[in-house]
Amino acid sequence: MKKLLVSFLFCSAGFAAVAQRGKVNSAEDALKNQDLAKAKADIDEALQHEKTKDDAKTWFVKGKVLEAMATKDKSAALAQEAFQAYKTALDKNAKMPEALLTMNQSMYNLYATIGNAGYANLNDQKWDSAYTNFKSAFEVADYYNSKDLGGKLPTDTSMTFYLGYAAQQAGQKEAALQYLQKAADLQFKGEPALYVILAQAYEEKGDNAGWLKTIEEGKKVFPKDKRFNDMEMIYYSKTGKTAELLTMLEKKVEENPNDFQTQLDYAIRVDNMANPRDEQGNDLPKPDNYEELMNKAEAAYKKSVELNATDPTANFQLGAFIF
Repeated sequence: MKKLLVSFLFCSAGFAAVAQRGKVNSAEDALKNQDLAKAKADIDEALQHEKTKDDAKTWFVKGKVLEAMATKDKSAALAQEAFQAYKTALDKNAKMPEALLTMNQSMYNLYATIGNAGYANLNDQKWDSAYTNFKSAFEVADYYNSKDLGGKLPTDTSMTFYLGYAAQQAGQKEAALQYLQKAADLQFKGEPALYVILAQAYEEKGDNAGWLKTIEEGKKVFPKDKRFNDMEMIYYSKTGKTAELLTMLEKKVEENPNDFQTQLDYAIRVDNMANPRDEQGNDLPKPDNYEELMNKAEAAYKKSVELNATDPTANFQLGAFIF
């Protein structure tokens, strides 16, 4: 009698295991028929059973179901769940035949879904969420690219820039510098703001070498963008490199001899070089080339008034200079 009972229990356990594996197959069939609710219910049931909860196939199917749901609903949260399910499946069996055949497309779907959520956050100026989603998208790509599964997700230089931009807007300064510099290293040319923001980040950090290098790279990549010339002059001014600044200013005047604003800006800057002051407005020692700078400033002030005799700023500055 005991033998019959043991045999009966053993058979029952076997049937239960088969039934649960059947749930995995049923989930796959439901997924093929686009019945995502049934697919989710079946795979969740299989994951509750001792005989199937640790199978790589079960977790792989869960990833497929969640991937389909995430893609349909454009849900970054579901995409994250799908990613974790796929990771679990690969941790249990890194060479699953199904994974080798389909994982490249699946990982790209998750990467794109999470990345697109980041772009939506960016458009809504939800900086923290944008930063989190962009970062998560790259975690998907980095993980997949670290595996030998027969494919790679390409590096998205645009998203790299926007990850850095979102980090900067979210106050994540170190992360912003890291990703913005990576975008520059990848030679992202889609947006000159990359070099503007990156230069500002180096300036805030007090890294003068990085600051100047970024400005120079910005000028090289976007030669028609005048902001980089202005930024270079600000750099030379703030770092006290007056000789370099004067050279740049004079070059700008030579290129625009009859431009009123250029003449006036030059006059004011050279005047300030000749008469430096500290942050409290107190006079600092005069430079060795004081007389030379004063003569250049006077000539530029007069030229600016000649170009625009009614401009109040030019007239005031010349009057104050003579006084």
